[in-house]
Amino acid sequence: MMFWVIYSHTYLIFVGILSNPMGVERMINNEVMVFVVSGFYAVDVFFFMGGFFAAYAVTMKLKDTSLSILLYLKLLVFRALRIIPAYAAMILLMVKITPFFNSGPRFH
Repeated sequence: MMFWVIYSHTYLIFVGILSNPMGVERMINNEVMVFVVSGFYAVDVFFFMGGFFAAYAVTMKLKDTSLSILLYLKLLVFRALRIIPAYAAMILLMVKITPFFNSGPRFH
């Protein structure tokens, strides 16, 4: 599923930089475009599955104990500690490193 999301987003980024409208028309009439365009819906499925399995994991942890404010805060902190490093790395990449890879009239 991750390949599907990455492939569709990468493919559709190139549609935005095509200067020939006839090229876009040929791309839209291609049978592969059904697979590519539906990749945007795969993102929703990916987020739904992530939320579902996170809720399932929390439910299994809470089966033996009751939910307290301390346990809830602990779950939030551990979730944030898993997400923040990857998020910070991507922000660093986009802000500081990506400008060195691009050049041309469409890049500011």
